[in-house]
Amino acid sequence: MAAVGRGYRCFPPGFCLPGTLEGNNTVSRLVWSDLAHRRADYRPATEALPEPLESHYPPAREIANNRFGTPIQLPTTADLRTVVQAINSMSTKLQQYFEAQAKEAEKLREKAYQDAVSGLGNRNFFMAQLRSWVHDGGEGGIALIKVEQIDNAYDDKGFAEGDALVASIANHISSCLTLSDATTARIGRDEFALILPGMTAEDLYNTGSLLLETLRAHVDADVDAHLAIGLVANDNQTDVGKLLSQADNALATAKQNPTQPLHLIRHTSTSNVMGKTQWKSLVEEAISEGLFVYKYQPAVASDRTPLHREVFTAIEKDDNFYGAGQFLNAIEQLKMGEHLDRHVISRLIVMLSSGELVGPVAVNLTTSSSTSASFLRWLSDKLAQSKNLSGQLLFEIPESVFVYHQDNASLLADSIVRLGFDFGVDNYGRHFESLDYIKAFQPSYVKIDFAYTADINDDEKRMLLSSISRTANNLGITTIATRVETEQQLQQLSDSTLMVSKGLFLTSKNPEQTKRKKPGYIIPAFFISCGLQCKLKNGWRLVSYY
Repeated sequence: MAAVGRGYRCFPPGFCLPGTLEGNNTVSRLVWSDLAHRRADYRPATEALPEPLESHYPPAREIANNRFGTPIQLPTTADLRTVVQAINSMSTKLQQYFEAQAKEAEKLREKAYQDAVSGLGNRNFFMAQLRSWVHDGGEGGIALIKVEQIDNAYDDKGFAEGDALVASIANHISSCLTLSDATTARIGRDEFALILPGMTAEDLYNTGSLLLETLRAHVDADVDAHLAIGLVANDNQTDVGKLLSQADNALATAKQNPTQPLHLIRHTSTSNVMGKTQWKSLVEEAISEGLFVYKYQPAVASDRTPLHREVFTAIEKDDNFYGAGQFLNAIEQLKMGEHLDRHVISRLIVMLSSGELVGPVAVNLTTSSSTSASFLRWLSDKLAQSKNLSGQLLFEIPESVFVYHQDNASLLADSIVRLGFDFGVDNYGRHFESLDYIKAFQPSYVKIDFAYTADINDDEKRMLLSSISRTANNLGITTIATRVETEQQLQQLSDSTLMVSKGLFLTSKNPEQTKRKKPGYIIPAFFISCGLQCKLKNGWRLVSYY
């Protein structure tokens, strides 16, 4: 369109009339009359651009924010039509690129951590999750399941029959589990392993009995001796090797009893291990008496400004300290997560509003809260009354909610964002469903599951970590790797290809270890928050948050 100058009125490209021709000039009147019938081809410059462009601002902003939806409707104005067509083409290509990246990450993950036949995690995945669970306190139990009939099927009937039996048994095992954070893996040709967080010894034995009954009904009735389950109830064992040895012993003992091939070993530090009802009473007392204490794990950007601090909730009573890892699973099973979350969020809002606490802080939501309609209503009202805290309070939602409860997750995420707050995904990548759910939900950040950062000694696992990070980073979503506690881990992460982005942050859950780190690491183009002073190749300098 021709430039607009003083005394000119613009028409189609290359066609301008001096303003002096307007008046009663016959030629001017004829020109205006002719153009009046071609309104789709011109508008005055002061009217033409703002109106059609403004109508396309919202969908264009969606594309800029990596939300690829319905193509923008093509305008009638020729110039804008070309621009919108280009935007739509770019959007399609970006969406295709993201989907290809997500598929690449999923393929790498399947290769590294998934058993192809059963669809469950493999031994590598199980070991990474076991180390993570033990690191967090190891409350609950583990189970080993051996089904020797699988060997018989492979030997007598061939691979097709054997694979079909494995897949069927895996489905039956999964159907018996109600915990969303349970880990199920196939660790051998005929052996499966489970991690069952938060279960008491009684709960563990009952789950083992249900598994035994279910699998017995599925396998041939005359091969009971070839089915066995070993259980270990744990509340203080921190040595993964010893814990697995106990599980092997429990399995061996179970195999010696064909009529009831189920054996439980209790590994506890005291005979007064608390059950679910005792945890319920303690949490209720902590809420009513104000026994909760809060600790904060920060992540810091290059300018020393905290990105956020994750809130860790604990109970202190009679000189005893109870971390959330000890009671959280029991609370979830008793459907008390909403009660706990309401109290913690209300307290944090008071602390932030009074200045007692400086944000931004991130609070973890329980699964029961995240899937509760009553909690959603309560949270919406609470945040509507606290809009001044937007940017100061973040919410971390378990990945299992996005994978298994998408309707609930959508309502919760939409409500949080609509009210001006942000949310992240905890344990990103733990579940073997597609990673592209983050495209629909668009969290502010994701915290990569410990399994992907715990052991990256080989190229395959480093490539996997890089790929799942890019899957998020391509959408403008920050990726956070947690528990970087050793210099070797840090160096391995520094050398890996995932450092092409500035969207990766590292935090440590062991401040005492991170304080002892030495400065001087050269880390390409990303931030860390593990208590180190680091100088980046691109000139960014990082400092300790302590």
